[in-house]
Amino acid sequence: MDFQSKKQTWDTLKVPKELQAGLSLMAYKRPSIIQSVSIPNVMDKPDTNFLFQAINGSGKTGAYGVPSLMKVDKSIQKTQVIILANTRELIRQICSVLDLFNKEFGVTLVVGELKAEIDKAQILITVPGYLKNKLKDRKKTMDLSELKMVVYDEADELFIQKDNHECFLALSE
Repeated sequence: MDFQSKKQTWDTLKVPKELQAGLSLMAYKRPSIIQSVSIPNVMDKPDTNFLFQAINGSGKTGAYGVPSLMKVDKSIQKTQVIILANTRELIRQICSVLDLFNKEFGVTLVVGELKAEIDKAQILITVPGYLKNKLKDRKKTMDLSELKMVVYDEADELFIQKDNHECFLALSE
């Protein structure tokens, strides 16, 4: 099945050339339909919440990954985007895809697990339990003063788990 947009290109979506170089490593010649809808909306409406849904293989990780990378101010060494997913396997998978997109772009990605140095993360990719523990840690505060975007991958799964509710409340404060 062809999910590529017939109307949009990476240039019309204003995706920087360095980021396009990483997208080409994934054989993304043109944005998918979900990417062509999500990227301009996320970039042009920063104070709006979005819910995007698409079938497997349609480019959902790129739909939030590309604008996540584009939103980062590389001169600021603080967490600017948090991507939450429901399993450790999924956060590693997301990070490996974003790593490819990011090859020439230069944003610092960190998977939030055990001894991760999250104070160096411009994009933190983690599970809700890890983030909840970091937000509760009284010894070391987590600086979210530059936070621009929070992504919930597999949101239906994330919000079903009762333990995650506390994490989402802490993030919204």
